[in-house]
Amino acid sequence: MAALLALYAGYYWGNRQVVREIPASLLRLPAPLALAPFELLDQDGETFTNSHLNGRWSLLLSGRPPPWEATRDRLTLAARVRNRLAVDPGLQRRLQVLFVYLGPEEGRPPDLGEQIRFHGERFITLEDPPSATAPLASPPGIRLIGPRGRLLGTFPDRSNPAAMAQEIIRLARSPDPAAE
Repeated sequence: MAALLALYAGYYWGNRQVVREIPASLLRLPAPLALAPFELLDQDGETFTNSHLNGRWSLLLSGRPPPWEATRDRLTLAARVRNRLAVDPGLQRRLQVLFVYLGPEEGRPPDLGEQIRFHGERFITLEDPPSATAPLASPPGIRLIGPRGRLLGTFPDRSNPAAMAQEIIRLARSPDPAAE
């Protein structure tokens, strides 16, 4: 019994000494990439262009008509990242989540904007003909765009929200201008 107690105490003490750093999950580009000019419509029918990216950090994700499971998972992940940024309220306010609808008009849910906005006021739905959304559409994942409107990299769909938030905070606090 004493040996078991000693083993438990040693295990507990050892785990308290472990540094709990979550590995970064951002697949960074070698250098930030400027986005091609675009003009889309948001859920309120207002024009959304590259200029709306300036001064804000953006998580960009896309989705197609049913099944919506992958899209819901990405939206939930983005909401969890935004919640994790509460440790830096200024950065949290400067983060917007952009959802680009890639499906046909006839497959679009009538309340799509409301479904996306359900996750938070800084969640914006963007859409237009497929030719206009092509520069923004890419493989699954969540793209990170810095406050200078340049693509920095992609977070895989199964990323840890704490690691994603940690990476965004690290980049936002970085003195390296190439980081954003």
